[in-house]
Amino acid sequence: MKLCVLLFAVLLTCAHARSAPSPNLSDDKHLHERPPPPLTKRPRINSEELESEYWISSAQEELQLALDVTNNLNRNVAKNVILFLGDGMGIPTLTAARILKGQRQDPPTPGEEGRLVFETFPHLALSKTYNVDYQTPDSAGTGTAYLCGVKTNIGVLGVNARVVESSTSSKTSVASWLPPVPPRGQYTNGSRRTPEGPHTCYGTIRSSQPPDSVLLLLLSLVPLYTYRYRSSLSPVGIVTTTSVTHATPAAGYARSASRYFEDDSDLPTECLGKQLSIARQLVDEFPGNQLKVVLGGGLSHFTSHGNLTAVWQNRTGGILAFNNEDLLNAQDTSRPLLGLFSSSHMPNHENLNPAETPSIKEMALAAVRFLKDNDEGFALLVEGGKIDINHHYGNPYHALRETLAFDEAIEAVIGEISFEDTLVVVTADHSHTMTLNGYQPRGTPIHGLVGYDIRNVAYTSLSYANGPGYRFSVDENNQVSRPNVTEEEAGQYAG
Repeated sequence: MKLCVLLFAVLLTCAHARSAPSPNLSDDKHLHERPPPPLTKRPRINSEELESEYWISSAQEELQLALDVTNNLNRNVAKNVILFLGDGMGIPTLTAARILKGQRQDPPTPGEEGRLVFETFPHLALSKTYNVDYQTPDSAGTGTAYLCGVKTNIGVLGVNARVVESSTSSKTSVASWLPPVPPRGQYTNGSRRTPEGPHTCYGTIRSSQPPDSVLLLLLSLVPLYTYRYRSSLSPVGIVTTTSVTHATPAAGYARSASRYFEDDSDLPTECLGKQLSIARQLVDEFPGNQLKVVLGGGLSHFTSHGNLTAVWQNRTGGILAFNNEDLLNAQDTSRPLLGLFSSSHMPNHENLNPAETPSIKEMALAAVRFLKDNDEGFALLVEGGKIDINHHYGNPYHALRETLAFDEAIEAVIGEISFEDTLVVVTADHSHTMTLNGYQPRGTPIHGLVGYDIRNVAYTSLSYANGPGYRFSVDENNQVSRPNVTEEEAGQYAG
């Protein structure tokens, strides 16, 4: 019996309505208009699906699987915990990635009937996400929530909501943009303030009773305090396709009034000497300096002021890796491992040069190899961070391929561990504004065109409601218009 849980962030649903003239509201036929025949060739649908027996049999198999889970619950205490975090991997992303996975198979399938690897896990649930001060959360506030167990404000890391986000501009004064401090016990409408006023630097963070990172608390039957005085590093690791100082990984080890204080050049003047940058906290402060494995991008944040990688190596005697060859040659698993494979975030999966840069699957497998032999168990965070970054740029092509690379990493890792003593959780921290446009005929290419709207303008399977992928405009007649893209353009375009 597998011991694993799948959690999803629920934020968006599929859009099913098209632009239409003012309808007769007493007649709902306009709500279900079908587009013209599909513009592209589609994979053939399985002929068995045409028969009732196929669906009845499928339902019985699913029901039996559910009963098997219920009747054979794994009640073991997990020694190891692996948390896979798909940043920005909301429900529409899962749907689109699942379809793309099937359509990329040989031979291709329509895609809708398939599953991502983690969708086959026996336990699934939905999660609700928000920040204390924002309806739509960011990865710093959500990272603090699931890694520290405390909801907090947008933009801050490893602290509670008495800390408000500091300035994100290098060397600028926090006071230059914050409103006057209100009287104690009062709020200022429209500002991110607490009754005690703003906390902006490390000195005030220390007094705000910050939570402890669950990356250390997760270690089975080992009290947190024992790790504060260990001479060897903890069996805890972080893998990410972003910079290792980015919001999600940093929430596991840093305490910062801004997610953007990644290195010393990012710290405002008044914070110098009060709060360490996130990179320095990883190297110099607990719990960052207790991590045994850290793999991802962000080398520039460790070299902007001195050479923090050398400081880390001198202190730990660990292995430094700067390319895939270094990672493959890292064989002494008794030593800690720090891999920084790009100046900033890692390249998109499809653009990786395998001779230079490891994939998320290769990094995750290396992390497991370095952690799994510890008798006390291990904890590992694996983030598919480029899912989110590509969505921010309105690029569904790479966002979905990053999701499939994330899926491949999960499949590879669960092949290396035992579910008898390992808890595997797959989740997301928030969603994005990408949605599926309707009604697409079955098997429509997920990056293709669906058909033409009532203005004879082609529309794509995917679109964004805002951001760079939102390419709509309103003309002088207050009518919404958008580009009339071609089939060739649709592969890189959404909306």
